[in-house]
Amino acid sequence: LAVCSFFVLSGYLSYISAQKKEKFSFLQYYKEKFFHIYLPFMIVIFISVGVIHYFPKINWLNLKPETTSALLGYNNFWQLKANLDYFARHVDSPFMHFWYMGILLQFDLAFPFLYCVLRKIPKKSITCILLGVFTILSIGYFIYRSMVEENQMILYYHTLTRLFSIFLGLFIGAIHSHYHPILFKKIDARIGFFLYLILLIVACILIDANSPYFMIAMILVTIITGRMITYGTVLYQTELFSFDKVLKYLAKITYEVYLIQYPVIFLFQLVLWKDIIKVPVIIVITVLLSCILHLALSQEKNKYMKVLQILMTIIVGGTAGIGFY
Repeated sequence: LAVCSFFVLSGYLSYISAQKKEKFSFLQYYKEKFFHIYLPFMIVIFISVGVIHYFPKINWLNLKPETTSALLGYNNFWQLKANLDYFARHVDSPFMHFWYMGILLQFDLAFPFLYCVLRKIPKKSITCILLGVFTILSIGYFIYRSMVEENQMILYYHTLTRLFSIFLGLFIGAIHSHYHPILFKKIDARIGFFLYLILLIVACILIDANSPYFMIAMILVTIITGRMITYGTVLYQTELFSFDKVLKYLAKITYEVYLIQYPVIFLFQLVLWKDIIKVPVIIVITVLLSCILHLALSQEKNKYMKVLQILMTIIVGGTAGIGFY
């Protein structure tokens, strides 16, 4: 369910960041996406291929077609065609989570064209109304498909059935850019934010993929995330958290954590440890590798960190080169 939250955030941040620029440039947009999104993504793919190559026990039948689908941004459609079940307990591939990247890359390719059309509309109120209408229509389409579609994975993987979360993010981004966040004035921002956060956590814990309420919950989580963004925007301006630096660093490596988690889990399926030991080790290794990848791709100003960064870049680049080969 939490994937809905990431789609909302993707739509919201894309609109907000584009709106902050005085002159929107296609070239600059794609350049930023390449270095921030696609380059780490590509490196993790090649590192995974390179490392798994040295595990002869792993018989990864779909290595080439699946890797190609991930790199070219259509992995969600490839997984549908391959009849892969994202909710299966056994991880059949280190790239099963890259169906999300397929939709994200498709959105990133299309967004500049949509934004340029919206930017030419003279009245910003019309822009907001249009995005609101697109959101409602896409929710309607999702509900319709959930009523007629027997294969649940189509609803989960398909780009068109995921558009409602992205459009809601774009809609909220437009509201925040051109007007003010819509808050319920009688509710304190902190209370509102944490109430929605509790609802989100409860939904993610109690409602799994087999629940008859799963499709309804996808819509509710999307709306809850939209409200959390609105309250969170207000809270960020008031500097609510005293451990800001810790949160900001964790935020910086979360994309790397997302990319790396499944390849690590995939490899650890071969290790016959008890789950009580395996899970903490997977978490520690995932976070450690995420920090290394983030350091290798960052621009460090500290001269001591710069030396470490160069070393990490050589290691990461060399391992990715083996995978590419």
